[in-house]
Amino acid sequence: MKSLVNKRTGINRRQTNSGPKKCDRVPRQLRQPVAKEKTKNRVIDFLKRDDNSRQLPGKNDKVKIEREYLQKRVLNDNLTFLHIKYDSETDEKISFSTFCRIRPKSIALTRYITRNQCLCQRHQNMALTLKSVRTSRANVPLNPDEFLRKVDEDSGYLQTVCETFPDIVHHNRWKKVTLDDGKKRTKIVSSEIEKDAFQKILSDQVADFRQHVQMVKQQYKAIGDLKKNC
Repeated sequence: MKSLVNKRTGINRRQTNSGPKKCDRVPRQLRQPVAKEKTKNRVIDFLKRDDNSRQLPGKNDKVKIEREYLQKRVLNDNLTFLHIKYDSETDEKISFSTFCRIRPKSIALTRYITRNQCLCQRHQNMALTLKSVRTSRANVPLNPDEFLRKVDEDSGYLQTVCETFPDIVHHNRWKKVTLDDGKKRTKIVSSEIEKDAFQKILSDQVADFRQHVQMVKQQYKAIGDLKKNC
């Protein structure tokens, strides 16, 4: 019982007779849970920001945690770069494993595969193009933002990727088509493209996607400034 009380309270019974100063001091074991809880709330608030994740609008897009339902959110970037961004914005440094462990179940990872997670057609078409590049045995990330970072960091990266293409590439993309009843609907269109034509499509798509990402960053920055000033 004595050892159990020592662990729960953080006060050693042998220190009670040494003077009032050691008894009045708050033990370190009692201060750690409060500090960890503050760090956890700070990371969760960071992940819930509109520039780091977006909330799914669907009625069934909710997760049950304990006894309450929370609307599901999807991260706009992978956890590696979000951890770097968190360290640059705060003075408190935490490990990447701790950062990933704090992420709640209501905030899902992004995959850029279906339109259920991202309504931006440019992001989706870029992701589908990278998926086609992957089929040519090129080691490229499926995340469009991460692929753009590698292209900007290495000037010859895009040319190295294009050298791995086969003569015919199977390519999918979202496109608005006219149905038999005359109505237009956006759906995935598959096509077989030659190597040179696919290289041009990839180069043009990277340039267009770079402008799109810069515009999105400016919009999020403007929204953040408005929230701070209001």
